[in-house]
Amino acid sequence: MNEAEAVQLLQRNLDKSQMHDTVSTTALLDYLTYLPLAIKQASAYMAKTGMSTAKYLGHCQSSNKRVI
Repeated sequence: MNEAEAVQLLQRNLDKSQMHDTVSTTALLDYLTYLPLAIKQASAYMAKTGMSTAKYLGHCQSSNKRVI
């Protein structure tokens, strides 16, 4: 999946305010390795909680540090 397709998939359920930080959005997609299922799951969670891409990315990164 290319970056444009990934952004479209991510933004389907989100408000523009949740994706206002394009740097965090790109970093999140990199973190999710542009995998469609991972992007859909992230989008669904962010839509349900109202979380921004920046906050979700931080959540993922902090969760990943605890596991290692």
